[in-house]
Amino acid sequence: MTRIHRCAAAVLCLLACFGALALPVQAAGEPDINRNVGMTIEHTYDRKPLAGVAFTVYQVAEMTAGGTLKPLSSYQTFLEEALASDSAEVWQSAAERMESDAPLREADAVTAVTDASGKAVFNNLKPGLYLIKSTRKKTADYVYSTGAALVTLPRKTENGWSYTPAVYTKVSRDPAVGDIRVVKVWKDSCHPERRPKSITIRLMCDGELFQSVTLPNHGKWEYTWKDRDMNHTWTVEEDRVTGYQEPVVESENGVITVTNTCNRPGEHSKTRLPQTGQLWWPVPVLLCAGLLLVVLGLVCRREDDYED
Repeated sequence: MTRIHRCAAAVLCLLACFGALALPVQAAGEPDINRNVGMTIEHTYDRKPLAGVAFTVYQVAEMTAGGTLKPLSSYQTFLEEALASDSAEVWQSAAERMESDAPLREADAVTAVTDASGKAVFNNLKPGLYLIKSTRKKTADYVYSTGAALVTLPRKTENGWSYTPAVYTKVSRDPAVGDIRVVKVWKDSCHPERRPKSITIRLMCDGELFQSVTLPNHGKWEYTWKDRDMNHTWTVEEDRVTGYQEPVVESENGVITVTNTCNRPGEHSKTRLPQTGQLWWPVPVLLCAGLLLVVLGLVCRREDDYED
């Protein structure tokens, strides 16, 4: 009877093996790149839905086997740094640069409008990386806006891959008419003496020059434009300053901060070489003394070995 049981178990094992071979094989944890994806953008402020807002997305990279992102040729240079980094700031910067400078084609755009519940639904997209363009919605009292963003579809979760994830927007709210304040920040403790005496800041309205100002203004590295129509997109530009990195521009609650960081932030450290007027003669003396002690140690060791 035991022999019959063993034979039956062997047959079942063989059937299980053949059954496994007949099933399609996919490595654990890898996404199905042959499957269409989608997403739902949920657009709310203070838990209140914002309806009638058009969101436009562009595919900027395709997803290959294993979930690797391969940038489309037109966006290669814009994504190189982001794809090699885990920093949210780097990805946000890449999204903003792509929106302003990348050759986005309207023929490639996919648009969805938020419904009464504040949801914009996208379907039948190809797996890859998508750029979500910024939005602005004006009401009688406020302007609601979102920044550009990059999102990967499908999205990896703790339980696998989500092929229709929900994407939540970060919404800013500004008065319909408000002030725009620009503040210059210098990060140049390594050589503050190289800071220029003045710089020119250009205020841009929807990408067009509105006004240029020279800072410092009345002794302050800041300037404020009063009562601007916040239904427009206001940004600032500044030419790169010699000896400094590209200026970093950040905007929050009507305040635009422009930060300039010097090229050599670690130039002056606590470790210093002897300066003019300091004594150098102890250095070779100490070196010779050290070598002499090593030689004496070797000689004593050889004499001890000989006596043994």
